Amino acid sequence: SEWHARGSSHAALDARWLIVDPGAVLDDRLNRRRAEMLEAGWLDEVRALDLRYPGDLPAWNACGYREIRAVVQGAGALDEAMEAVRISTRQYAKRQRTWFRNQMEGVGPVLRLDPTAADALAAAEHWFSKEGS
Repeated sequence: SEWHARGSSHAALDARWLIVDPGAVLDDRLNRRRAEMLEAGWLDEVRALDLRYPGDLPAWNACGYREIRAVVQGAGALDEAMEAVRISTRQYAKRQRTWFRNQMEGVGPVLRLDPTAADALAAAEHWFSKEGS
């Protein structure tokens, strides 16, 4: 807060930024992850959490947990909940991308890294070594 009170800017920092975003394959990865969570016992996890914690805790706002909680409480169908989770997770990812795009404008060196690219590891190592700045 002192730094901000002095009116300092990002330019005063020797900062570099790394944004990891797989691009177009993100939707497929999110869908796969959602299915994996379900197969790994997401319903049982939420059932156990529901028995232990009240529904007004902020943790229930994590992507998908409120929807899955409705299913384990008998207030919703699993297929409808999974579709709602798919939509809300995509919306969350879109908000993150928008936030980063707006925050990183004009702040200095930014490496946008697609982790699926053949040269991703080399690019990250180059960035990390600070040679890329």
